[in-house]
Order: sequence, then structure tokens, then C-alpha cells
Amino acid sequence: MDNVYIKHNAVDKIFIDRLLSQDGFRKATTGDRLHSINYSVKHNIHRAWQLDPNGIDDSLIKNIFKNANDEIFNFDIDWEQTKIQGFLKKYKSEDFGHFDWHYDFLSESFANLGFRLLSMSIILNTDYKGGELTFLDSETEFTPKNLREGSAIVFPCDMFHCVKGVESGTRYSLVLWLWHKDNYYLDNT
Repeated sequence: MDNVYIKHNAVDKIFIDRLLSQDGFRKATTGDRLHSINYSVKHNIHRAWQLDPNGIDDSLIKNIFKNANDEIFNFDIDWEQTKIQGFLKKYKSEDFGHFDWHYDFLSESFANLGFRLLSMSIILNTDYKGGELTFLDSETEFTPKNLREGSAIVFPCDMFHCVKGVESGTRYSLVLWLWHKDNYYLDNT
């Protein structure tokens, strides 16, 4: 699939262990959303992806987004105008953890973040069955194969995708968004 960027070994075992050592997951709720979700989320309000008090290097995540953009997406991005936000997600088989088909795109600016431009999912473990990140492109489903711990998958926020139900074990992922002050999907079409 031409509009999905995959980088194996994007993060190392130290990065993964730091994230997975965190506790305090809370159950996610659907609220008024149109899609079904069943996963637990660990986050804080200010820098949701920065779960460890010692912090995680912003440049590592931003460089993955930059490389994906340079190789595939080619958005004309002013990187000084970007912000990163994300969640550590846990999908458990006993709950048939999943996230139904959805877009990450938001048509209106959100708080001080702006608009979502690119999405990223980093695989933090592989000792589970099911839980595939799957995309829909022109009525054809695409599931990236041979993903391993530390693989990063980057895709446009307007791409339809889901996480299939976890059949056994627990799936952990770090889901991130690159936010920009400009709405590339409405302003640059």
C-alpha cells in the first residue's frame, strides 16, 4: 500500500520497556462516538505520550514522522508548527479488545494543538493473537505483515483503519498524532 509507511526497529527495547513499566491504565469509553472501542488508555493531559517522568526524546518521534513524510506523504510541513500527542493503548483478549473502523482526522482545530495531519502506531509487543492494525483503501483491506516490537506504522489521518479483536494475550501499542496549525486535508485539496 503506497500510503502507509513502515519502519522496523523505529524504537528500541529500552524505549518499549520504559513505556510498558508504566501503570495506571484507565478504561476508555465511547461517549457519543459512532465507533466501538474496547481498550485501556494511559495518558496525561499535557503531553499524553510522554508517560515517563524522565521523558521520551521528542526528536525520536518527530524524526519518524519526518522520514515518513519525506519518503511517502510529501506534505509541505513547517516542523516548528507541529505538536505530538499520543496514547499508550492496551487491548486485552478477555475483553476482545478492538477499535472499530474509523478515521483519526478531525475537521476542526482542537484546543492548542491544531489539526491532526499524520497518525503513527508503534508496536510494543507481539506475544498476542489477533489485534491486527488494518486499513481500508478503495474497498480493499490491507494488513501490514511481519511487524515486530519497535515497528512504526505511519499513515495519513484521513485513512480508514481499525484494530481487529485480540483473540489471546494483550496487545500494547503507542498511538501518536502529528498535529499542525494548518488543516492540510481541507486547505490543500
